[in-house]
Amino acid sequence: MFSVFLVVLSLGLLLALIHKLPLTPEASRKSVHLGMGIICLTFPWLFSTNWHVDLLATLAVTTLLAIRWMKPPLGKVLHGIERLSFGELLFPIGVAIVFRLANGDLGIYFPAISILTFADTAGALIGKRFGKHIYNTNAGQKSLEGSLAVFVVSFIIVWIAGLSSDPLTAFLIAVVVALVATMAEGILGAGTDNLILPIAVAGLIFFLRELSSSDLLLRIVLFAVLSLILFSVRRITSLNGGGLLSATIFVYLSFALGGPHYLIPPTLLFMIHLATTWRCPALASMEHSADCIAAIALPGLVWVTLKHNSDLPAETCFHGFTLTLMAQAAFLHSVTRAHLQLPSGLLIATLKISIIGIVCFQWWFTPIAVIALIISIPFTRALKRPEQAILALLFSLLALIP
Repeated sequence: MFSVFLVVLSLGLLLALIHKLPLTPEASRKSVHLGMGIICLTFPWLFSTNWHVDLLATLAVTTLLAIRWMKPPLGKVLHGIERLSFGELLFPIGVAIVFRLANGDLGIYFPAISILTFADTAGALIGKRFGKHIYNTNAGQKSLEGSLAVFVVSFIIVWIAGLSSDPLTAFLIAVVVALVATMAEGILGAGTDNLILPIAVAGLIFFLRELSSSDLLLRIVLFAVLSLILFSVRRITSLNGGGLLSATIFVYLSFALGGPHYLIPPTLLFMIHLATTWRCPALASMEHSADCIAAIALPGLVWVTLKHNSDLPAETCFHGFTLTLMAQAAFLHSVTRAHLQLPSGLLIATLKISIIGIVCFQWWFTPIAVIALIISIPFTRALKRPEQAILALLFSLLALIP
């Protein structure tokens, strides 16, 4: 318990020190972020059991919630900015989860928390000072200079961690982790990167360490090709920078965790989106960001995860994955037609759904899916994105029918 007391005391002194310094609100927040991260990097040497870190996370969140509610002068260190952020609340939760996932493995814990601590801070500082090439995401305005800083620092951290005895493999792991971390940091807003980024890095490292250098090289090439393709068509799509980054990560994860055939359904859906935007120029003026892609991606990623963490047959998981995107094709068609104040266009919807099902070898089930989804179109014209995701996941449960 002395270690818990020592950490609490260190955090208290950190807040008091930064409160006394003549810093801007944003600089104060980043200083707290950096200091908390450095303190958390000592946890593997201070604590041998998970419950100590869980206790610290609970104390931290409780205290920070009290600061939000009572608004003492010290609270200006964390709440002096105008934009919405829950980062200080999510930070200790993210650290506690990664500590559990790592289970004493420094090769997982050190890079995950270091990227959260140093790469995120470097991106903010470099972007603010030197950022000239701006792109928009759900997290607000980001700069290519800031994103480059995140990539470089993330790469150095993972390279230093020495995750493989083979230099080429260690280099390639660092490249893949840095790419994903950079894209994730660019997408996530309102402080959610403090939770999602370290967990994603920890999970990615756990997965990548089992791969050969040739497999890693293939994933880097795919990532580069995906990015090149998606950003080359950015002028004819309604996706903004965050949406394109999210789409790249979704397709990459589908391939990396599912296999090459998992590339087919999202590629078809994106081609349908491009064709629809081309036919209806009014859609190009709309802006869809990461939240739109998340509504499309999350139901499918559930099935990709089940492929690795359940006893379900691989064919069933791919079937469920495909059904989520068939449903998304129907829902996107329905919502788009409603936005444009056009009739339902059931024939075009049938074509969109059928293309995904047939090309993905769902021949026997495609007629059933098409009929069910076409019937639903008149009732789905006012769907919100969370509703869209939930309905797509529920529809995909038909894959479990023997």
